Amino acid sequence: MLKGLPLSQRLYGHPLARMARDIDLLVAPRTFQAAERVLLENGWRRVVPSFPETPTRNRWYRRFRHEHVLGFLV
Repeated sequence: MLKGLPLSQRLYGHPLARMARDIDLLVAPRTFQAAERVLLENGWRRVVPSFPETPTRNRWYRRFRHEHVLGFLV
């Protein structure tokens, strides 16, 4: 599956020809908390999941879902 820069390269001949609306990061589960902490410390805020965090809720969510959405607040 192509998306992001490789898709832009293939469709338009240059990886930066399309405007990016999001950034996908793939991190190993063992490094997730550290990666999220770096993003949160630099202005990003969690959008999904939207529930108040507790260790139990986070464990449940990570068991069934593997996507977290963060938005940058300006």
